[in-house]
Amino acid sequence: MAVIDLGDEERPVWVHDGTMLSVIASIAPYKELGRGKFGRAMRMLRGGIYGDEQSRTQTYYIVSRDNADGALELKNRRVHVNWPGYSADPSRIAAEKKTRNMIEAMGGTFQSNPFALGAFGGNRVIAHPLGGAGMGMSAADG
Repeated sequence: MAVIDLGDEERPVWVHDGTMLSVIASIAPYKELGRGKFGRAMRMLRGGIYGDEQSRTQTYYIVSRDNADGALELKNRRVHVNWPGYSADPSRIAAEKKTRNMIEAMGGTFQSNPFALGAFGGNRVIAHPLGGAGMGMSAADG
């Protein structure tokens, strides 16, 4: 795993390489359709997840500090992440902007996560939601 440090005096921002799950790769063409990029969407659909358009894609994950306003909630025996306003959090936006600038400076094209589209609820995929959160029997304890 490679790590690129884009942090500054305000907050740490680490970008590391990753892999794209095939399920995410398979819906990427539909994101392009939603953005009106029909030619690119058709090339992606024709080529599939190992075609030319997607085989030249590098996935990056951003690790940074956020507003920590979220909570894990147990509902009907399932854990739910309740994090209102996460997508609009200034810290998240700043970290994404730094990553976008880095990618564009290298001649790449930044593409946000397809799951962040309104059609999928507009939610971000978070690999480790609320990392370091205290655990307890109730919200008051954890």
